[in-house]
Amino acid sequence: FITNQVVLPISALNSAIGKKEFPENFLSLPQTKISEIDRLTNTIISQNQNISNFHQTITDILMASDINLVTFYSDTAHNVTHGFGTFQALLGDDFDNVVMTFTNESFARLKERIYQNFTLYSSDSNQFDQSTIQTDIYLDQRTQKYICVKTRELEHEQTIVMLDYTNYVLEQEKIKKERDYDVLTSLLNRFSFTQKVTEYLSLHPDAPVCMAMWDLDFLKTLNDTYGHDIGDRYLNQAGNILQGLNPEKSFVARVSGDEFFAFLFDYVNKEALTDAVRETHQRLNASTITLPNGERYNLSASCGYVCSVGGDYEDLKKYADLAMYVSKKSVKGSIHEFDPQNERAADGSPS
Repeated sequence: FITNQVVLPISALNSAIGKKEFPENFLSLPQTKISEIDRLTNTIISQNQNISNFHQTITDILMASDINLVTFYSDTAHNVTHGFGTFQALLGDDFDNVVMTFTNESFARLKERIYQNFTLYSSDSNQFDQSTIQTDIYLDQRTQKYICVKTRELEHEQTIVMLDYTNYVLEQEKIKKERDYDVLTSLLNRFSFTQKVTEYLSLHPDAPVCMAMWDLDFLKTLNDTYGHDIGDRYLNQAGNILQGLNPEKSFVARVSGDEFFAFLFDYVNKEALTDAVRETHQRLNASTITLPNGERYNLSASCGYVCSVGGDYEDLKKYADLAMYVSKKSVKGSIHEFDPQNERAADGSPS
């Protein structure tokens, strides 16, 4: 009697709990016909439903407030994960905005489905007293949204929060571009160029490199004759030509009104560096812009460059500037490589 009326019902209840085969929205447990145990079971079911209703209320509030957020809470000790939030708005129409309950295995499949379209944008980790919070920002290739994923780990718990970071990332990119790039030409500015070149030289002290400097000729004449709009067109065209340098092997900057710098690296030898600079110089001087009267106006830029194995940023810049000085003093639009004679000539010393 005890086995049939007590042990077997409790065993069935224990088996159901052990399997943890939960429906999406609520926990379903069998009745034992033992009033005290069934009251406890009903209380568990009721509390689970209350939690589900609470999560759904939070989801409704998030949707009403246009906050795109998804949260997962995993109890690894009991093999259960609860998820709620604005799934559709954040992850796409393939997901439903419902409170979901998963086993560890089904949650792992869901994460794989979510992350299959993610590309890592940035990552950071912070250690607290009893836990670590990992912050990863991904670009969702399908929705083109930046999604911040914060993961908090405890011994038997894991919390994952996914938040739409698109506006934040785009705003940061805008600030970074305004800080590091020239507004007119979209090339690097002096600050970011100096920073990148200095860092490269410190990391590659024995690499062959080249520093080149161009000074546009006749910019003042164009500004005075046709206005600054034409002068800006002249500068933009020069920037477009210099951007033709391999972006994986060069840094290019507009450092002042009519001066442009280029730093070349990762070429096999000095000859390859020289060829790249001289070919770019030739393309620049062969380029034209259209004047208000419809005529074509040729660009002209004087260039100086120096090739070296490693070196100091300030020294390389100085030598390229001295070589460019020789170009401007000889024939406008010409190009010269630095040698020690250039420095003596610039100082007014006899050669």
